[in-house]
Amino acid sequence: RLGVIQDYVYAHMWFNIASSLGSKDAARRREDVASKMTAAQIAKAQELASNAWLSAQELLITRLLETEFFGANFFAA
Repeated sequence: RLGVIQDYVYAHMWFNIASSLGSKDAARRREDVASKMTAAQIAKAQELASNAWLSAQELLITRLLETEFFGANFFAA
């Protein structure tokens, strides 16, 4: 494809994230991409997906804790 760099590692990472959110199409596409990758590339993609997922959850929790509803008073006994 002209003008597009194919990066199977990041494609696999994003399809993995979408699949974990319930996309059946993403799961199929992830497997298609995986068939073109080495075991090391797949492992790297899985690591990136895991780190991205954990970072997103951490950010969400941080933002929730900053809200008035979940602020310090919410946890005060």
